[in-house]
Amino acid sequence: MADGGIPHGLGLVVYIINSEPGEHPEKRADLFADHLAYVNGLEKKGVLFAAGPLVDETDTPIGRGMIVVRAKNAEEASEIASQDPFHKNNVRQFSVQAWRVNEGRLNVSINYSDGTCEIS
Repeated sequence: MADGGIPHGLGLVVYIINSEPGEHPEKRADLFADHLAYVNGLEKKGVLFAAGPLVDETDTPIGRGMIVVRAKNAEEASEIASQDPFHKNNVRQFSVQAWRVNEGRLNVSINYSDGTCEIS
């Protein structure tokens, strides 16, 4: 327990890569497939915790996004972020922040009979 004996549940530390528009947003369409391939590659390696755009109440993207990664420290998370084609080409800029996940719930149902799954 840290912080004066207050329990922190899971206590998993991950890193939030906050992504905002950069100097060359006009390159976004050309690099979008490369960006998705990079992020999907992080997922397949087990590095990606979650990712996606921030949206308003109507589910419309507001221009910022988050990529949450498993990393040893902020420097490693920053290196991961810097390799994203959007960040490499100044389509987007990023900052990194550690996040300790203390509480929450993830439900996963796997149906063996038909190979489907549900995450809620």
